[in-house]
Amino acid sequence: MILELVARRPGGLTNAQVSRYFGVATSTCSYILGRLESHGYLKRAQDSGRYDIGTKLVGLAHSVPPPSPFQSILLPPLQSLVNDTRLTAAVGVLRGGRVLLVGHVDTPEPLRVNLGTGSEVEFDTSALGKVLVAWLPAQEAAELVERFGLSKGNSRNNARTGNSPFKFFRELELVRKQGYAINNNVLGARSVAAPIVSTGGAVPAAVVATGATSQAVWKRHRDLVDRLKAAAQEIASGARSVDWQQLV
Repeated sequence: MILELVARRPGGLTNAQVSRYFGVATSTCSYILGRLESHGYLKRAQDSGRYDIGTKLVGLAHSVPPPSPFQSILLPPLQSLVNDTRLTAAVGVLRGGRVLLVGHVDTPEPLRVNLGTGSEVEFDTSALGKVLVAWLPAQEAAELVERFGLSKGNSRNNARTGNSPFKFFRELELVRKQGYAINNNVLGARSVAAPIVSTGGAVPAAVVATGATSQAVWKRHRDLVDRLKAAAQEIASGARSVDWQQLV
């Protein structure tokens, strides 16, 4: 918050001004400002005592990579999916024993499930993960479960799978049969995911729509699944010439 405040004030701010703005003691504010200065996030003018943005932040800004070409492929279909469903939409890929989110668009609704790009979810307790594992070759799926195991932290999931690989793979059979996965592991939230199928028939990624169970769109289940699959097909079509592995 201090960094954002200072960044908005050309010429910088004094300790007293920052202290007054946030309503904290000048001694506390001085300590925080001093720490930020010592790490290079702020710089302090010797003549005026004003704090301004430091070189560390400038360096970090320049180190941020340019937007991935994948984003131009992922974001338009995801945004359209959000517009139609009012759910948060995201795309994920398998990375080891986790699912990495490589693109997302938030719902405008005040109640939302946080799915930030770059975050990870478990492969066996998420709709995304179940889709991705369901379309793996059988040997790869078995090796994945053997190596990383099944999650033990979610009691609702435990009640469903019993942490049993047999029950988990039975659930994946249903996912493949119906062409999507639906998850209710988080209280008050629901997710539905569908595969993004490459030209060779593999499933390098999956798309998910998630939100509060109270949202009206869940009452139109078939329409929602059809809309989700359409988004998956649009992404697959746009990503024909790209390598999903570079995202992992």
